[in-house]
Amino acid sequence: MDILKDWLATFWKIIIKPTPETFIEESKKAQGKLSTAIVWIVFSILLVYAFIFFAYDYLFHPATIIFAILFFPIVFLVFVFFTHLFYQRLFRRKKDYYSELLYLSVGIFVPLSAINLLVGLIPNIGLTLANIIWAYLFVLVVIAVKAVSKLNVWQSIVTVFLGLLFASIGFLCIPAFLLSMMNAVPGTLH
Repeated sequence: MDILKDWLATFWKIIIKPTPETFIEESKKAQGKLSTAIVWIVFSILLVYAFIFFAYDYLFHPATIIFAILFFPIVFLVFVFFTHLFYQRLFRRKKDYYSELLYLSVGIFVPLSAINLLVGLIPNIGLTLANIIWAYLFVLVVIAVKAVSKLNVWQSIVTVFLGLLFASIGFLCIPAFLLSMMNAVPGTLH
């Protein structure tokens, strides 16, 4: 129950007061939260699918939902991995902030994606506001990376942008890799 309280408090603080001090304070709760971070990512995916079903009366194929539940957390972890990798390699930093970056990224993503769903329903300007929220999400992750890692602003922007770029490439390549592996395995069993 304490873990749930930690997450909900983090979501609330990030929405209400998204300052570097908040990110530093909240990052102290990050240790041992990998499994619950994945649960929150899956929860946000299920929330999106449920929202689309109820708001637009559209039902996705169950295989699509299962694929998203399995695949999106991997892409999210890849984003944090590359963000952390570029933080360490490009700027020659030794300290490990993977857990903190994951915790804060999930803490930013989950509430803002829920808000984004609601804002997207506003007629005429919903899509524009939703895109602004996605940009704001990027800015918050940059602030979080800067606060936790003590990088300069431009270094944080480069780190987050490259992490996002490589995660996007992974988003395109990982399914192809998994499908090719699924086709390769039956051939080796004969």
